[in-house]
Amino acid sequence: MAAGADNGMRGYLLTFLIAYARDFACDHMITAESFETSVPWSNVSQLVRRVTKRIFDETAKHGFTKEQVWVSFRVTQLYETGAAIYVYMSLTHREQPREKIVAIYEEIEDHARDETLASGGCISHHHGVGKLRKGFIERTLPKMAIKFQQDVKTALDPQNIFGINNTVYRTEEEREEVLKKF
Repeated sequence: MAAGADNGMRGYLLTFLIAYARDFACDHMITAESFETSVPWSNVSQLVRRVTKRIFDETAKHGFTKEQVWVSFRVTQLYETGAAIYVYMSLTHREQPREKIVAIYEEIEDHARDETLASGGCISHHHGVGKLRKGFIERTLPKMAIKFQQDVKTALDPQNIFGINNTVYRTEEEREEVLKKF
């Protein structure tokens, strides 16, 4: 079914608006975001159950009640072998410095990503790894694949201009610093 260029443009603009809506909500004591994964059909139910439980367990450690936490899942692509799933999470919180609530949210999201991997899901579907998932890359790729990626990056971008600091560590110290939180 052809949806037309106008619908495509609205969807594209929505991706820019989401960041503004997220920041507005954070100013009004709601912090929310999503991340995506892909998982074989045999693991979909397990992933949903385990990630939901992990999010509620981790938020409780930070003093959130179940009423302050919202978790939802959306299947966005279907394949013969599995599905792409978006995980949505929001926290309603008392007024706190943005840096503090964002740090708590990121910690909880990292635990949810960890549970995603433990449930047979991938660290990403189509958005790639990038800065936010950088600490998980050593758990998802063999060392030779990481080295290959680093060698290609170094050869094609010796000044590290493109995708700066995404998945390639510039130094062993940077690697150790990122991996501390994982």
